[in-house]
Amino acid sequence: MRIILASNNQGKIKELKDKLGNKYEVVSLVDVGITEDIEEFGITFEQNALIKAQYVAKKFPDDLVIADDSGLEIKALKGDPGVYSARYAQGEEGFEENSDLANTKKVLRKLEGIENRDAKFVTVLCVIKPDEKPIFIRGEVSGYILETITGDGGFGYDPIFTTDHLSSFAEMTMEEKQAISHRGLALKALFEEKLF
Repeated sequence: MRIILASNNQGKIKELKDKLGNKYEVVSLVDVGITEDIEEFGITFEQNALIKAQYVAKKFPDDLVIADDSGLEIKALKGDPGVYSARYAQGEEGFEENSDLANTKKVLRKLEGIENRDAKFVTVLCVIKPDEKPIFIRGEVSGYILETITGDGGFGYDPIFTTDHLSSFAEMTMEEKQAISHRGLALKALFEEKLF
């Protein structure tokens, strides 16, 4: 069975391929010729994951499609950036050159002088099998926002997110991160569902 990952985010694709790739043919949107951006107009992670999964499943009805929507929710910012995590600093200086860095810097600016730095990473996977209803799987990991960017691994907000106040997600190996991350937990649950 071929699995299409409905993403162009190379960090996400690598994490998913590392987990799935030994047993299945795993391809990305670019691999199947989808180069356009799929507009995410939902207001929840579930809605956005479904939008992406359905878009791909309509084009490739015989393949299993996995789409995810992920984001960072910060308590002191009332859940922001949430579903806007990937485009939080859109329109601001430096976003076009390095959106991850611009987004991360904006979070740090917004949290200046704020003591409560509780946050969580959320991933929602939407799985569509041929001729079946969508299935949703959620993974969450609670942690804290560091005061400075730390580490050069990972992607997105990894350099400012920690679960132990000792190291950021960007300082972990892929294996260490997948063992505790939101996406790793969602993938673990996906396998436990025995969908394929």
